[in-house]
Amino acid sequence: MTGGKWTPPRYNRIQKIPWIPTESEVDQLIAATTHRIGTFLQLLKETGVRPGEAWRLKWIDLDTERRTVTVAPEKNSNPRIYKLSSQLVERIDKLPKDFDFWFGTGTLDHFARNFSLQRRRAAKKIGNPRINRISFKTLRHWKPQWNTTAQETSSTL
Repeated sequence: MTGGKWTPPRYNRIQKIPWIPTESEVDQLIAATTHRIGTFLQLLKETGVRPGEAWRLKWIDLDTERRTVTVAPEKNSNPRIYKLSSQLVERIDKLPKDFDFWFGTGTLDHFARNFSLQRRRAAKKIGNPRINRISFKTLRHWKPQWNTTAQETSSTL
């Protein structure tokens, strides 16, 4: 403003390794929650999709014959196809089909608050405080390596 020159400071972001729970802890949490939340968690565990992508899944995105799900992108990513386990397909099939979306019409924030309450109860009941650290995003990092992307899946179908 007065002719002086200002150089903004540069922030160096520190990279951290994300916390990843054990498979038994994830499975205990899935078993301790309601069917709807447990199915959502199982989907995140098997596919590693973003919670927003999973929340917006429609019944048309599920192929029960091939046991695959087509995921619409979020945050400038690419559309993907994931292979699902038969147990997860059975869980998804038991969800009420009253709406176009698998998990209903509410908001993801409300769903996450409900999950938070159930997670707290589960951690106390199981006696493992590490379960309180599991979030929807934690399961994105937990994703196992055996899942494939849309390009690999489409060539094998």
